[in-house]
Amino acid sequence: MVSRRQALAGFGGFFLGTAVAAMISKVKPASAKGEPESWAPHKLDPEECAQVAYEGYWEEGRGCGFGAFKGIIGVMGTRYGAPYSSFPLWMMSYAAAGIGKWGTVCGALNSAAAAFGLFYEKKDLEELIDTLFIWYETTALPEFIPKHPKVNVEIKQLVTPSVLCHVTLSRWCYETGTVIGSRERAERCSRVVSDVARKAAELLNAKIDHGTPVGVLTGDQQYCSKCHSAGKDADFVRGKMVCGVCHRGNLTNKFLDHSK
Repeated sequence: MVSRRQALAGFGGFFLGTAVAAMISKVKPASAKGEPESWAPHKLDPEECAQVAYEGYWEEGRGCGFGAFKGIIGVMGTRYGAPYSSFPLWMMSYAAAGIGKWGTVCGALNSAAAAFGLFYEKKDLEELIDTLFIWYETTALPEFIPKHPKVNVEIKQLVTPSVLCHVTLSRWCYETGTVIGSRERAERCSRVVSDVARKAAELLNAKIDHGTPVGVLTGDQQYCSKCHSAGKDADFVRGKMVCGVCHRGNLTNKFLDHSK
């Protein structure tokens, strides 16, 4: 395995000399569909992706972002070799716990979107992300059950309608009476990472076969977008997340004079 020091030294050499432009040009989109010449997507076995992602979550404590990415691009590298096998998978460790434990977007979703971005861009990429994120917000997770769990306990499935780590884990821990630093919570996250990698693989396979099954925004999201979207009366909000998770009850009037 190449060490970080060796990898960084290699990257430093890569960006020197006149060969840079030629090498970079090879990974630019070759068509309007945004499919890079040397990074064409390949079909994957979703169940294999799920298992690799589960193990990846626990690998040296690298967490959700690394686990999900290894379950997609790592598997592609194992199956198809270069250039997928050349990607420094450890880079995706940054995404753990909502990016450096900041609780923002779920690290597994972050990495799955990054994996999509290696192959697609613009409308194709956005449709893949939309479908994955809507599925995540509306599905009782985790669904994956490992053959040999790291923590052999029953994990409650729960719909936590948010793509944010902070919201998802806070709600799951509250509903189950689990503390955030427990191995039970870590087991729950490792299984969700498997679910995300499996779903991402299914979407890539579907995209390769016959295009993307486009997710549909929830009624809550569609209702709010009637005012809070481009060209509408309250055109100062960006987002597609389920709104009511934060903007409801005491938080309805998040800003002064919010209309009802």
